[in-house]
Amino acid sequence: MSFEQATEVFADPLSLTVPDPDHSLDEERFVTLGATHNAVLVVVVQPERDGRLRIVSARIATPRERKDYESA
Repeated sequence: MSFEQATEVFADPLSLTVPDPDHSLDEERFVTLGATHNAVLVVVVQPERDGRLRIVSARIATPRERKDYESA
Protein backbone atom coordinates (compact mmCIF):
# COMPACT_ATOMS: atom_id res chain seq x y z
CA MET A 1 0.00 0.00 0.00
CA SER A 2 1.35 3.39 -0.93
CA PHE A 3 1.48 6.30 1.47
CA GLU A 4 -0.54 8.27 -1.06
CA GLN A 5 -3.35 5.71 -0.87
CA ALA A 6 -3.09 5.64 2.93
CA THR A 7 -3.71 9.39 3.15
CA GLU A 8 -7.17 8.84 1.64
CA VAL A 9 -8.45 7.59 5.02
CA PHE A 10 -8.27 11.15 6.35
CA ALA A 11 -10.97 12.17 3.83
CA ASP A 12 -13.31 9.39 5.01
CA PRO A 13 -16.09 11.05 7.05
CA LEU A 14 -16.59 7.77 8.93
CA SER A 15 -12.93 7.30 9.84
CA LEU A 16 -12.07 6.73 13.47
CA THR A 17 -8.90 8.14 15.06
CA VAL A 18 -7.78 7.14 18.55
CA PRO A 19 -4.67 7.89 20.62
CA ASP A 20 -1.95 5.21 20.75
CA PRO A 21 -0.04 6.04 23.95
CA ASP A 22 1.33 2.51 24.42
CA HIS A 23 3.60 2.59 21.36
CA SER A 24 5.52 5.84 21.67
CA LEU A 25 7.03 7.62 24.63
CA ASP A 26 8.63 10.43 22.63
CA GLU A 27 5.63 11.81 20.75
CA GLU A 28 1.84 11.76 20.62
CA ARG A 29 0.75 8.96 18.31
CA PHE A 30 -2.61 8.08 16.76
CA VAL A 31 -4.21 5.16 14.91
CA THR A 32 -6.80 5.87 12.23
CA LEU A 33 -9.16 3.30 10.74
CA GLY A 34 -10.87 4.43 7.55
CA ALA A 35 -11.70 3.66 3.95
CA THR A 36 -9.80 4.73 0.85
CA HIS A 37 -11.56 6.12 -2.23
CA ASN A 38 -11.74 2.53 -3.55
CA ALA A 39 -13.47 1.33 -0.34
CA VAL A 40 -10.39 -0.49 0.98
CA LEU A 41 -10.40 -0.37 4.77
CA VAL A 42 -7.00 0.73 6.05
CA VAL A 43 -5.26 1.17 9.41
CA VAL A 44 -2.85 4.11 9.52
CA VAL A 45 -0.47 4.93 12.37
CA GLN A 46 0.69 8.50 12.60
CA PRO A 47 2.42 10.76 15.12
CA GLU A 48 1.82 14.48 15.16
CA ARG A 49 4.98 16.55 14.75
CA ASP A 50 4.97 20.32 14.62
CA GLY A 51 1.23 20.32 13.93
CA ARG A 52 1.54 17.89 11.01
CA LEU A 53 0.72 14.20 10.75
CA ARG A 54 3.44 11.84 9.56
CA ILE A 55 2.41 8.35 8.46
CA VAL A 56 4.70 5.71 9.95
CA SER A 57 2.62 2.64 9.09
CA ALA A 58 -0.29 1.75 6.82
CA ARG A 59 -1.88 -1.62 6.16
CA ILE A 60 -5.14 -3.21 5.12
CA ALA A 61 -7.45 -3.76 8.09
CA THR A 62 -7.86 -7.23 9.56
CA PRO A 63 -11.28 -8.95 9.45
CA ARG A 64 -11.87 -7.99 13.10
CA GLU A 65 -10.96 -4.35 12.46
CA ARG A 66 -13.34 -4.30 9.49
CA LYS A 67 -16.13 -5.64 11.71
CA ASP A 68 -15.42 -2.98 14.36
CA TYR A 69 -15.50 -0.24 11.69
CA GLU A 70 -18.79 -1.47 10.25
CA SER A 71 -20.45 -1.61 13.67
CA ALA A 72 -19.33 1.90 14.71
